[in-house]
Amino acid sequence: MEALFLANFAQEVFVIHRREKLKADVVMQEKLFANEKIKFIWNSGISRIFGTKSVEGIALKTAASDDETILPINGVFIAVGTLPETEFVSDLIDLDAEGYIIAPETKTSCKGIFAAGDVVSGSLKQAIFAAGQGALMSRHIEEYLGAR
Repeated sequence: MEALFLANFAQEVFVIHRREKLKADVVMQEKLFANEKIKFIWNSGISRIFGTKSVEGIALKTAASDDETILPINGVFIAVGTLPETEFVSDLIDLDAEGYIIAPETKTSCKGIFAAGDVVSGSLKQAIFAAGQGALMSRHIEEYLGAR
């Protein structure tokens, strides 16, 4: 998703992925692969970012060797994935088809369990949004505890 956004502004976007395939949903993968500006570098990770006053490049290491490859670029944006880690609550509360917690106004389907931030279905995946949800959630928790 971030790569598609960046492709609106950059001439070229490199997605460096530590595995040989993506875990993203099929529709998202199709969009990524269809975009001519997005190039994939598989089974690799960034070992160094270098430059003097700005980013001038990165050093890449593959999973198979310690050899470094230098890629001249002028920006680095790090994204850690989009799949929520919610398996541990899947027997307790309702999740959407992608595994995000369904929590209108931070309230889940199980009384006493609240959710906020990127793990919630419909989240904007922005810190300010998560912070606002956290504030609302604390109010709901306070009300829940006071009612007991």
